[in-house]
Amino acid sequence: MSARLFMAKFEKLARVQCGVQLSDSIRMRSWFNLLNSSRDEWLEVAGKRVPLLMVRNDRARRYVLRLRPDGAARVTVPRGGSVSEARRFADRNLAWLGEQLRQLAVGPPTPKELAVGSGSVVPR
Repeated sequence: MSARLFMAKFEKLARVQCGVQLSDSIRMRSWFNLLNSSRDEWLEVAGKRVPLLMVRNDRARRYVLRLRPDGAARVTVPRGGSVSEARRFADRNLAWLGEQLRQLAVGPPTPKELAVGSGSVVPR
């Protein structure tokens, strides 16, 4: 049984027998797609190994590369897209990914003063 057929049957069963709403079903589908499409793939970015996750999304129209808070790279594969093209897309955007990793390591800037209420300022 294909993954698509399995998910269609799962969604129907969830709606009919368990009363699961469509939004829950969509979350389950993207979770399933992540597990189903992920392989043990890595990217080499600035001398660091970064896990690469590929998620198929039938509603997506283009490839999207994101850096997750845990430091893993995530590529959304659109309908009609291929995993090999997703890998090439990630490889083409290694410079961007390296910059995002650098920003993630530095963290957000901390303000020197903290504004509280209507105009009160508390020094840090």
